[in-house]
Amino acid sequence: MRRGWAATRLVPGMLALALAVCCQARLPVAAAGDVWNMTFLGHLGGAATAVVSSGSRFFVGVGPRLLVLDASAPTLPVLGRSQPLPGRIAGIAVDGNRAYVAASDGGLHILDIATSGEAAEVGSATFDGDAAGIAIAGSHALVVDGTQGLRVFDVSTPAAPVQVALLPIEGE
Repeated sequence: MRRGWAATRLVPGMLALALAVCCQARLPVAAAGDVWNMTFLGHLGGAATAVVSSGSRFFVGVGPRLLVLDASAPTLPVLGRSQPLPGRIAGIAVDGNRAYVAASDGGLHILDIATSGEAAEVGSATFDGDAAGIAIAGSHALVVDGTQGLRVFDVSTPAAPVQVALLPIEGE
């Protein structure tokens, strides 16, 4: 297996997810006690492209699917519902009971994550471009569009996000 870049998300005393992004990568799941002495618990199949945690839950982008992993019991994480989206998941942000997903050519997707192990889509906004990353600032979602710049969406009504700005990024 060819190595790519890796990111790790640690929750002290709970669970560590190491995200390896490369050809045919798997998302290893390990119990974290002593950071230097982790125990491998298993893996989630598919090429993982994004991961974020909120409390004891992890949200993982695997191709065009958002996986919800409940780590309330750190040594026995439970895979919840898989939510398919129309594009490869490039970024995930969580704010309260909402997950905001940048789904490459599928645009912005807003999901209700109030129920543990579940993620139900409540709204979306498509655009010509490539949603490559996302951040939340109050009632706005900032979506990096790899072809156009930075798109700003008003998400105060999650069922109907509205683009309020497009900030071109010049140069290389």
